[in-house]
Amino acid sequence: MDVSTGLQLLNLISLNINLTPSAAEYEKRFEADDKIRRDIFRKYDGSMPFRKDSPLQILPVLTIDHIRSLDQNKGTMTVAMSFLFTWMDDRLAWNSSNYSGVQTITGHKFDFYLHDLWLPTLHLADMPGSAKQQDLFKNHDVDIVIHKSGTVRASIKALITTPCYFGFGDYPNDYQNCTFTLMSPYFADAFQFSDWGGFAYSKYLLEDRISDVQDFMLINVDSHRYFMYLGMDVVENIGTLPPGYCRGFYRYVLTLKRMNKLVFSQLTAPMIVIIVLMTIAGFLPNRYGLPVLLATLGIELMFTISMTDVLPDNFNGMPNIGILAILLVIETMVLTAWKVFSIYTRNNRRLRVVKEEDQIYQIVIWTDRVLMVALIVEGMINIHIAKAN
Repeated sequence: MDVSTGLQLLNLISLNINLTPSAAEYEKRFEADDKIRRDIFRKYDGSMPFRKDSPLQILPVLTIDHIRSLDQNKGTMTVAMSFLFTWMDDRLAWNSSNYSGVQTITGHKFDFYLHDLWLPTLHLADMPGSAKQQDLFKNHDVDIVIHKSGTVRASIKALITTPCYFGFGDYPNDYQNCTFTLMSPYFADAFQFSDWGGFAYSKYLLEDRISDVQDFMLINVDSHRYFMYLGMDVVENIGTLPPGYCRGFYRYVLTLKRMNKLVFSQLTAPMIVIIVLMTIAGFLPNRYGLPVLLATLGIELMFTISMTDVLPDNFNGMPNIGILAILLVIETMVLTAWKVFSIYTRNNRRLRVVKEEDQIYQIVIWTDRVLMVALIVEGMINIHIAKAN
């Protein structure tokens, strides 16, 4: 920026220009706003906007404002969210030059009740704990913006409890999905959801911010529309089907990832200790390895009890780390029985050994040696699996 430009800006600042509209400008705006409402609603009958060439398209955009709570036992999540629905109503268009340049009129939905403004009926389907479907536009917090082109935007804030289909087979690296569906009672020849709507991240819920919902973080939101033909068949596109027998749906899927920072200390660290003790027991002589195995078995039992406090209640499916813990308990018991048999065989070997007894003794010797190598390999594999979980 050169000196002359800087001086011009300084002069503008020194003028102390008042950018707040004056009382006269407010009055002019109010009169123009009132005249627009009287003119565009004079012959308005409150019916659904009709389009000759195509059905009315409504664009849904969802914003997640805050995840309030998540109940893993009931399989529900309560979310504060905002919807923005946009559609065209040609009957509400005006020429701004005839109305002091006013391009938009705004208000709460109750401000337009006297004018019988048409608003769509959109239900939230599959809501838990609700005997009937919820109409979003029955919500009290609905703000309306009408543009001079006839574009209508309705902003709705709502606190919604969505169903979640929890499965904990991959705990603690599990991903959970919570879903809800928008549906309309209109047939597709008159009304459809736009196929390029979707989701917009809120400025208060960034991708790298852990949501205030237990151990979970919202990582993705998918959305897509589909149609129900004759109330039975689900189709992605109508195609050649008669639209008068189809209804539109719009489905959102919220994907959550568990972000438990204490999982390593609560589950993985004890598991690695158990694996290391089992490997050490395979290297020690039998009379020393047996006490280590018995101590390992005691640690495993205590670890199993502690896991019941760490793992979610009423989970569906055995977590991988739980399966690994059960296998290690079984393996420890088998190794303990083998150690007892090996000690008995070694201690009862007579000086004059018959051929059959010598074969059994050699088998015991070689089995102990193979176990030493096998436990090393298995221990490395199990540690990798434990860390991965």
